[in-house]
Amino acid sequence: MQLQLPADIIAALRRLECAGYAAYCVGGCVRDGLLGRQTADYDIATAALPQQVKTVFAGCRTADTGIAHGTVTVLWRGRALEITTFRREAAYSDGRHPDRVAFGGTIKTDLARRDFTVNAMACGADGRILDPFGGRADLAAKQLRCVGDPAVRFKEDALRILRAVRFVGVLGFAVEPATAAAMAAQAPGLGRISAERIGAEFVRCIAGRYARQALQGYPAVFAQFMPPYGDFSCTDSHLPVRLALLFGSCRHPARAAQTLVLLRQPGALCRTVRFLVQNRSWPATADRRQLRVLTHRWGSDRLQLLCRLKVQMGSPVAARALAVAADIQAQGDCTALSQLAVSGRDLQQVGLAPGRRLGACLDWLLGEVMADRLPNRRAVLLAAAQNWSAGNSGAV
Repeated sequence: MQLQLPADIIAALRRLECAGYAAYCVGGCVRDGLLGRQTADYDIATAALPQQVKTVFAGCRTADTGIAHGTVTVLWRGRALEITTFRREAAYSDGRHPDRVAFGGTIKTDLARRDFTVNAMACGADGRILDPFGGRADLAAKQLRCVGDPAVRFKEDALRILRAVRFVGVLGFAVEPATAAAMAAQAPGLGRISAERIGAEFVRCIAGRYARQALQGYPAVFAQFMPPYGDFSCTDSHLPVRLALLFGSCRHPARAAQTLVLLRQPGALCRTVRFLVQNRSWPATADRRQLRVLTHRWGSDRLQLLCRLKVQMGSPVAARALAVAADIQAQGDCTALSQLAVSGRDLQQVGLAPGRRLGACLDWLLGEVMADRLPNRRAVLLAAAQNWSAGNSGAV
């Protein structure tokens, strides 16, 4: 089997070859191509040194994104290509980065330093696959296996352990026994990895279709950064729902939800998951009037996510609640002061002075509209406001 690379990628490879330098696409783009998955990221490995890469692509914008490790990013025909010199690596004293990088060697020696066999394949401009470590066979078997000794690979860079778990969660791969044993043994090494990098791999794993398989298979890995969890089964694709369901299975859900903060994930995601966990005991209702009030209080997006969470938790009315909440948003039901047919200026014109009483009147009108006790029509609301004002002359 050969891969059909995009025309612009073939042109980039040919340009390096015409200048006398071997060049191949490597890593994830080759793996995903063999799996039939679309990819927009193409990485190139070449015999050219970084300065030679810049010379070959003179006239193109370049950036020294990782020049100490041989990587130059070239802006090529609307695409950012990372082009890296063939290299060998010395020991990883910090458990994350090589102490030294030596440029040179061949594509085979370059592939030999990679983490898993399915990532240690290369593709030339002619579409032919170079596979010195059996990556295609492992892909066909849906198996993850380290290149070389797995204990050495994970000791070099412990993040590879989480990357393996992410492959399980996203692709449903099995991990061959020696690699799995080394993952469990080397899991404490994740303590040397930055929280952000752990968090990025963690959320991508949980977002994956096979997250349950990953969670069930590798609790020793997850135990390095989150509390023990229960059974996880989720058919909803929304990441906040999946995370809230996972944290909800822990003994102390609210405390477990802090995992995202500790892993320095985006604030919006942390706040949304915390909201879902805190309100997971909400007794779901499909009453449109109550759901309008909750839309006003929580916002439509959060309410719908909470309904989705309740569906996963087995609530018999949550699916109907979700449909009604979505319809409230689609139909534009009045759930905010900005949607009222009257404004504070209108109320001033009928005698209400600016201040807290005017605000209280607007809040009352909104509540009456959401409860279907008043229609959202200007004349009706102005009359109701005047009656409210007369009956609440002493209200503050």
